Amino acid sequence: MKRWIIGIAIVALLLAVGAPAIAQESDTAKDDEIVQQKKEQGNEKGLGFAFGEEKAMKVWSDTGRLILKTDDGEFAWWVDARVMLDAAYFDADKNELHNGAELRRGRFALKALLWDDWAAELDLDFAEAEVDVKDAFVGYAGWDNALVKIGQHREPFSLEETTTSRYISFMERANVIDAFAPGRHIGVSYAKWGEHFRFMGGIYGQEIGDDDDPEEYEGESDAVGITGRFVWAPIRDQEAAKTLHLGISATTRTPDAGTDKVRFRSRAETHISHNRFLNTGKMKDVDD
Repeated sequence: MKRWIIGIAIVALLLAVGAPAIAQESDTAKDDEIVQQKKEQGNEKGLGFAFGEEKAMKVWSDTGRLILKTDDGEFAWWVDARVMLDAAYFDADKNELHNGAELRRGRFALKALLWDDWAAELDLDFAEAEVDVKDAFVGYAGWDNALVKIGQHREPFSLEETTTSRYISFMERANVIDAFAPGRHIGVSYAKWGEHFRFMGGIYGQEIGDDDDPEEYEGESDAVGITGRFVWAPIRDQEAAKTLHLGISATTRTPDAGTDKVRFRSRAETHISHNRFLNTGKMKDVDD
């Protein structure tokens, strides 16, 4: 099931990359001839692209992201990348703490808006010399101020957890968030928002890669979580820089496949140190 969802997300993004990009003004007959030539060339190369209406695109950058968008707003693509380096040195420690430096985040993401109603995102992290799938989902945005997501994405729990690392105050999130916020899991969610409110809720399984060994988890069901969040902002005045933001979130979850144990823990507020001063240990016989 997970691989099927991931496949949909990747196929949608590949379709986005292969969609028509730049058009030149010409008469209808010439346009049809160009489209047919491109279709034949694509088929000859084994691409199998059926080119339809050509659309002109505008390109610009915004806070380090490259954005491509058609004039009618039906199609848009974002290329997002970031690199975060971290280093730490501890002097006169009472505990043995690790000094060093690391690539904390090395991210590359491709995000797309298709036919004005569909969205897709594939976000990869290359930190610690490993490829980690962060976001991989498709979404439907055809309703007013609403979005449905299917795939791996953040559960709607905590303002700090749902804020991208591009905009959080520090390189690491607070210990309490690191320990208790559920983070990203594969699932289905629905979000609805207005001028002064936002609601999001969903049903989630486990993270991509948590149960890739079919023999180890044979006959075991994935964890199931239900999470919801409601935010109300009665004061929202951007010109006066005044905002009152109130929110509440709740989550319930069963243990991961193959275990009845759960553990809450957090690193110190630097990822360099591997010490976990906050750690409950594995608590047994947990139902939810």
